[in-house]
Amino acid sequence: MGSQVSSIRLCGRHFEGKIMNEEGNEKVFNDSATGTVDLIGHNVLGDFAFFEPEYITNLIYISEHDEAKWIEDTTKHIPVVRALSRSTYFQWAMAINGLHIAQEKYNSKEWKKTRRKFVIRSQFPTGMKNMVEWSGPRAADAHIKTVNKMAAWGYIELYAVLEKSILDFYEIYIDHHPNILLRGADNKDIRALQRKARDGNQSDKNKWTEAWNAKKDKWRKRKLYNGLHKVLLGYINASGLEKPSGYKRDVNTWGKTLEAIGMIRHLLVHGAAEYTKELEDLCKLPYIQFPCREGDTIEMSTQHLQSILLFTEQLWDALNISLMEKAYSMDGPK
Repeated sequence: MGSQVSSIRLCGRHFEGKIMNEEGNEKVFNDSATGTVDLIGHNVLGDFAFFEPEYITNLIYISEHDEAKWIEDTTKHIPVVRALSRSTYFQWAMAINGLHIAQEKYNSKEWKKTRRKFVIRSQFPTGMKNMVEWSGPRAADAHIKTVNKMAAWGYIELYAVLEKSILDFYEIYIDHHPNILLRGADNKDIRALQRKARDGNQSDKNKWTEAWNAKKDKWRKRKLYNGLHKVLLGYINASGLEKPSGYKRDVNTWGKTLEAIGMIRHLLVHGAAEYTKELEDLCKLPYIQFPCREGDTIEMSTQHLQSILLFTEQLWDALNISLMEKAYSMDGPK
């Protein structure tokens, strides 16, 4: 698997040969302390005939009809969130790699020859002071013991990427089918704003946009409490997507795997020290590759981050193919 995300565009009846770079990424990536820097990049390539399949990680569908525009928007967003999940993994993998390098450095003969101490400093009322002064071996041991905690936080953030991405896909569908959120007497006023905005002035359109965005924000917050596996299955059910025709596992297996990933994340966030029986029972399913036994101490490493990234990549692949198959059934080549 190459690191850069590459896509080709397919129209309903022909290929589109336009070349673009990093499309849509500005809404997902940022260099703040809580953000993710794009370490991958995204190229939208030209005609499929000029590119080997191994270089293509996404298919972007260009719809000829309004009914399939939500599919077009979703397939445009998949490569963006794919770059997000890969970049997030890269950042945590590099951080963990740094701990291993530090262990090697402080255990090395070269460090011991310097007779230096490893120092951690902090601010005190009287100024900066040394909190510890460790020998090389002591510092090496402390660094390698930090891998477990570092990997746990990496796992939590990779789950957060899954959460954001799945809700993004669901929201794209809802943007094209707003009546899903506008049914019932309680939504009478916002439906009136929607009607006025269709033929109204810019002020009416702004009022509708503001009300609609507020409605979606509340919807997203409520969905967070449902369990991400239920959100995924709800999205698939609402949109009418199905497992790709060449896949053996159905969408319920995707949900069960995501449920197991979510259980592990829940234990990490709430400071649990051991795996639970509920998680052990779920991980006995043949398609869930997490060795979680009740009572075992929870330990994290880069391999756990690789597992969640692998699932994420496979989920994006499955959704991409499912979307393409649905699109071609709706307005594809005849």
